[in-house]
Amino acid sequence: MGIWNTQPSYAKFIVQNNNIYNNKNGQTYGSGFTMSENLNVDPQCVDPANSQLSSRDYHLKSKAGRYSSGKWVTDSISSPLIDAGNSECACSSEPSPNGGLINIGRYGNTAEASKSGSSLSPISNQYEDSQTNYDNRLREAAPTTVLSDSTYIDIGRSSSSYRDVMWFDLSAYNTTDTISEAMLSLYWYYPSASTRTSDTVLDIYRPAFEWDPEYVTWTSRASGTPWNTAGGDWYDKNGVAQGSTPYASLTFPASKLADNKYYEFDVTELVQEYVSGEHTNTGFFLKARTESGNYIAFYSSEWSNADQRPKLTVSASPFIADELPVADAGSDTTALTGSAVSFDASASADDNGIVSYSWDFDASNGITSEATGVTATTTYTSAGNYTVTLTVTDTIGQTATDSLTVIVSAAPVTNIVLDQVTYDNRLRELSPTTVLSDTTYLDVGRVTSSCRDLMWFDLSAYNSTDMISEATLSLYWYYPSASTRTSDTVLDIYRPAAEWDPKYVSWNSRTSTSAWTTAGGNWYDKNGVAQGSTPYASLTFPASKLAGNKYYEFDVTELVQEYVSGEHTNTGFFLKARTESGNYIAFYSSEWSNADQRPKLTVSASPFIADELPVADAGSDTTALTGSAVSFDASASADDNGIVSYSWDFDASNGITSEATGVTATTTYTSAGNYTVTLTVTDTSGQTATDSLTVIVTKPVVIVEYFATYDNRLRESLPSTVLYDSTYLDIGKSTSACRDVMMFDLSGYDTTDAISEAKLSLYWYYPSSTTRTSDTVVEIYRPQEWDPKYVSWNHRAYGIPWSTAGGNWYDKNGISQGSSPYASITFPASTVPGNKYYELDVTELVQEYVSGEHTNTGFFLKARTESGNYIAFYSSDWSNADQRPKLAVTSC
Repeated sequence: MGIWNTQPSYAKFIVQNNNIYNNKNGQTYGSGFTMSENLNVDPQCVDPANSQLSSRDYHLKSKAGRYSSGKWVTDSISSPLIDAGNSECACSSEPSPNGGLINIGRYGNTAEASKSGSSLSPISNQYEDSQTNYDNRLREAAPTTVLSDSTYIDIGRSSSSYRDVMWFDLSAYNTTDTISEAMLSLYWYYPSASTRTSDTVLDIYRPAFEWDPEYVTWTSRASGTPWNTAGGDWYDKNGVAQGSTPYASLTFPASKLADNKYYEFDVTELVQEYVSGEHTNTGFFLKARTESGNYIAFYSSEWSNADQRPKLTVSASPFIADELPVADAGSDTTALTGSAVSFDASASADDNGIVSYSWDFDASNGITSEATGVTATTTYTSAGNYTVTLTVTDTIGQTATDSLTVIVSAAPVTNIVLDQVTYDNRLRELSPTTVLSDTTYLDVGRVTSSCRDLMWFDLSAYNSTDMISEATLSLYWYYPSASTRTSDTVLDIYRPAAEWDPKYVSWNSRTSTSAWTTAGGNWYDKNGVAQGSTPYASLTFPASKLAGNKYYEFDVTELVQEYVSGEHTNTGFFLKARTESGNYIAFYSSEWSNADQRPKLTVSASPFIADELPVADAGSDTTALTGSAVSFDASASADDNGIVSYSWDFDASNGITSEATGVTATTTYTSAGNYTVTLTVTDTSGQTATDSLTVIVTKPVVIVEYFATYDNRLRESLPSTVLYDSTYLDIGKSTSACRDVMMFDLSGYDTTDAISEAKLSLYWYYPSSTTRTSDTVVEIYRPQEWDPKYVSWNHRAYGIPWSTAGGNWYDKNGISQGSSPYASITFPASTVPGNKYYELDVTELVQEYVSGEHTNTGFFLKARTESGNYIAFYSSDWSNADQRPKLAVTSC
């Protein structure tokens, strides 16, 4: 006996605790299996070959014993299986007591089992399938298109009706199970920026037939099999075909925007009918009760975020699901480079056991599994903060993760590279009073003028008892690179004779108030001789040699030891050429842009006592929208011995200096503006560093589409008639001039809102079969206030006439009855209607209304000239909402 999966593309099997014995092709055939705790052993029945068929005993041998004739009997051979049964014997022929009531075992005729098993207690809980097995969209506008892989499902109607079918696998339940609750959860995300003209009442029915997810469309339910009714067939909860009493229903008010959360539908009754076998499981049929101006959308099973996909949560007895495992990697810890770090996942747990443990010791290196087992060990070679992730897998393949942080500090070493000079200044004979503190180079020797330098490194981190075994000053020689010199440059290093101030030191002066005793600087040589000639360190740069574009090293061990020990105050290094004539050379200074070419001092000492400052890195400047989360990441920050804390200030102006902690952080800004975000990191010795970035927050761009609140025709031949419910608007003149007024509600905007674009769209449909004698130039002006119940060619409100019959307006320059329209479009006389929308840019007028510069009086539409150029558009009273006038406004 084996198991064969003939539909591995969508059928999945969990196979546990089975004996699949002696099958020719193995335990399984095909794919889609999750296997655990299965056997492949000889059943070892007690006496299957007994010549008396009615006396055969198919109980399995068990070392622990079996129940036989009212007592436990111990067998000589142990079997791991329960009773096998007898396929040919009647239940009454089995040894007493027989299994006439319970169906277990190979042939199902006995309830006997060995003592070696363990019992399972029935429980009641939930089963949640967060991944729909199938969901398909049905779209009226694409009646033969299979829409199975969209990232959304949609309901209602915009320009076309939308419905959906959805199916969850309920085969794990028994027909006797009681479903106490079943909730279908859909994540509503659209529309998020505009309301609808009608409520969306989402009803759930039972699809009338099975449907094929590879072929189901608006017109067909399977390959070659159409729905009886285009758009789908369903039964309501009363069993009525195409009925109107849904199993579940929920109203999404027209005025409400999608709020990005789950909405729940109680489908308990329908799921119970499926589980019990009353109906074949054909899934759920989703449609809007009415379908007009009420389009909404939810995420589908194809959506990337599993936490927002459709899900069905079922509460049943007995419980048939397997709880997720719980991973426990242990607590955060610290370590030294080169030392082993141990991890222990023994606190992890699962209701049915954990079968594997996988460790990722460094989340940043791209290797997701670096060790297995309950315990693991690793050694870090570099200091830093490491995220360690444990992944545990249970018996059915469910996983869980847990993470901890290891702060790795550098083990004590003897070398420190002071790669940033604290100060370096040039002394130039030709500029005897000029302070040269910020040039990108240091120079020595002479061309037309002598050049010397001073340099100072901070050695305060050392104790006076420290032994300096080596100190090397490295200078990067880069000039001259194209010509030789007339004399060798012998660069000597001395001890400056007195402290000097980097803000004031020059060829003549060492501080703001003190001159050098000798112009060009005072020094001591290694013998303590003032202006002596025995340098602490010296290096010759031959005249014939060009700059090597590399570091050259000076052994300044003796001088650094004198400074560290306190024998002399640290006054830095005095650099000069032994002779100064035709031997000018230059090195990069601490101001040079490339840190890898600046002066550096490398010191070997015992013990090492310096701790470098941390480096904070808050990330790059960014942009965001109000109401949207902004994420920050400080993982690029660094410290030689590890960072122990991260603190975020999201707004330097609000007085709150710490608003979040952690390597990563998130905030949401409610107001537009420029925000300074500051990160503060702290290392193991309490040293801090900060870094800032700017977040430019703007209001989101919102596009809202409106239908006209009112539109009225003004007709010269009917000067007193109110024409408010015509299905069309007309412009120009055939036998009589025609004009229109139109109003859209803009009250939802604030006076501070910026309107980046406003487009009025009119659907031109007439005349469809004849051309005109003149072009029709449609113009839009700003009308005087008017009342839609009374406005006509002669009047703008009850008892109030227009000053000029046919209407009063202002042009864009504010001129009464002016001729500079806010918007204009030409319909050539030789063209017929395109039966489509035509757009007019009314941005300027809408901005004036929104800002409060003018009261919103709507739009006045007229032809520039009125003769032989009559045309018509659909009005707001036209039956097809997709052809009515509309105003699309983009704001921010």
